[in-house]
Amino acid sequence: MVILINRFTVSASPEEFLEAFEESAVFMRAQPGFIRHTLVKSLRDPSSYVNIAQWQEAQDHIRVVTSPEFGAHVEALAKVATSDPDLYAPVLEVEHAQA
Repeated sequence: MVILINRFTVSASPEEFLEAFEESAVFMRAQPGFIRHTLVKSLRDPSSYVNIAQWQEAQDHIRVVTSPEFGAHVEALAKVATSDPDLYAPVLEVEHAQA
């Protein structure tokens, strides 16, 4: 598994960002190799969002983001936010044990 962590700094309204993000997220969720994602918003900086997405393989994600179809999503998001994406490999994962 590979994890994409993408920090967005929003320059438009939250509603405009979320609309552009959702269109991109719907596209990504339909792609082979996609597992799940979580979008979180900073409690201290309302313009800061982080998307954490899990993919089966790095190549799955790379294949999608280099596709011509993905370019339109990048353009829409670039109008409302800057982004700083990177791929990560899991090192340690801990879940709380239920009593």
